[in-house]
Amino acid sequence: MLLLIYVVILLAVGLNPRNLARHNDVTWLPDQAALRFDGHGLAFTDSPATAAVEPIDAFTLLVDLRLMASDTPRGFEHVVTLFGHAADSQLLIGQWKDSLIVTNGADYDYRQRRPRLSASLNPGDGQWHVLAVTVDRDGTRLFVDGLETAAMAQRLTLPAADGRFRLLLGNSVHGNQGWKGLIRGVALLRRAMHPTEIATVATGSRKLDTFVGSGAEQPELLFSFAEGQDEVSGDLGARALPLSFPRDRVILEPEFFQPGFRDARLGDVIVNLFGFVPFGILGALALLGRGVSRAATLVVVVAAGAVLSGSIELAQAWMPMRSSSVLDLLLNTSGTFGGTLGCLLLSPHVVRLIRAEGQRPS
Repeated sequence: MLLLIYVVILLAVGLNPRNLARHNDVTWLPDQAALRFDGHGLAFTDSPATAAVEPIDAFTLLVDLRLMASDTPRGFEHVVTLFGHAADSQLLIGQWKDSLIVTNGADYDYRQRRPRLSASLNPGDGQWHVLAVTVDRDGTRLFVDGLETAAMAQRLTLPAADGRFRLLLGNSVHGNQGWKGLIRGVALLRRAMHPTEIATVATGSRKLDTFVGSGAEQPELLFSFAEGQDEVSGDLGARALPLSFPRDRVILEPEFFQPGFRDARLGDVIVNLFGFVPFGILGALALLGRGVSRAATLVVVVAAGAVLSGSIELAQAWMPMRSSSVLDLLLNTSGTFGGTLGCLLLSPHVVRLIRAEGQRPS
């Protein structure tokens, strides 16, 4: 009975959705023609069914956004992501503390030293900012409010030159790197805009969609969020693929058994290791009480701990703000092994002590 109770406790802890609300934290702000993201939301388009007629070699990505201050520590957050087939090739604008970072791939902690550009903003200033990323044969440039803040000779790339990628706002494709802030316009053009054009967009009184959509060219993507209702926003660009943000939370691509070694925290390591020690002890006592041999007890209990841990990790892959980790699986299994082995080594001594106590004269 104790073993069953402890299994229920492990399941309750392992499958507890941290900070998980049932709804998708994306809301309309009709008075500002904007979308608000509260840290657990995701808005996304589908990928085009057919490839683009011409490859996209040069481009401009424009975002009209406002950051939100937070009193709690936050990790790397996805603001805007163009996602193709894998995170390793995605183009993203992310936020880390007070910095906005533009890069390719999933080098969030900068250990791979992938090319990136960054700009610092005050999340508590309450101001709208126009961010522009331009890429052409001369390299990549980053503009904030019409001013060039960073540049490099390396060219950032779209995740698929044929245009078969999807737009994500406010979170990663795995649903575990949510952002807090507001967005009132996103555009992708098939050319690098001139700095004077970017300055006009950033400093003018007209909205992003009014300026970008007023010329002869048609943007690849263009969202203005003027609808203010329902769970979709129409694309005014060439793709005409709506941006969806359903009421219920979604994960577009779950992450199964990521290594987890780089991001390990001491507290989590201790919990995952020692949390399964009682399972090993209780499992060993249950089998020894039924006359199972010590060797068989060790194998069966450790295997059961690994299966239980693996099942929890698989389930966590589908839960926003949770992660499925190989490290957690190894720690849980090691804890089970330690608890089982300790019980097997100590149980004969415990039995002798109990018998000796019972044979003492009263």
